[in-house]
Amino acid sequence: MINTYIQDYTNTFIVHGHEYEVTSPARFSSDNDEIIDDMTLDDRAVEKLDYRWDS
Repeated sequence: MINTYIQDYTNTFIVHGHEYEVTSPARFSSDNDEIIDDMTLDDRAVEKLDYRWDS
């Protein structure tokens, strides 16, 4: 089993030619500090992006 931790991560998305930065929690490997896929946390980031894009 992989040991992980959750930490805020800032990602940049490009939507219709506009750049949006979103900071939200992401899961990282404790062994090498690389991001690990986590669909639940990824969905939260997309929800924040949707909110910013609709505003």
